[in-house]
Amino acid sequence: MPKIIAKKEDWINLGYKLFSEQGDTGIIVEKMAKILKVNKSSFYWYFKTKTIFIEELILLLKNNETERIINLTNDKKSGIQRLNMLIALIYKQDPYLDFVFYLKRYARKKKDVQAIIDNIDKQRIEYAKNLLQDIGY
Repeated sequence: MPKIIAKKEDWINLGYKLFSEQGDTGIIVEKMAKILKVNKSSFYWYFKTKTIFIEELILLLKNNETERIINLTNDKKSGIQRLNMLIALIYKQDPYLDFVFYLKRYARKKKDVQAIIDNIDKQRIEYAKNLLQDIGY
């Protein structure tokens, strides 16, 4: 029987889903390995610790969510089109919307994570503020 190997992206995608549902308490390596049908050593091949893994999840949020939304919104010509796109993207039907909720709870215990969250929030608020100013508010 061929050996099943989980890629780094498999772990990240599953971790993002579980973190969105349960926060850091949902990140249990043994449970994740069972879901992926691999040995838990595969996790430690990519991520030395659970903390490093959660840092990767935060980078995914920062790079794939915040910056992606800003880039998609900036593709629109007028300020009102950009605002409409921003609203549509922010309030889309997304099963992982609780990721930020759980991340902010996790950050209360981890000051270095809180600093990252503060920067993401600042970037998002600044972008929304500039967008509103562009349309005259």
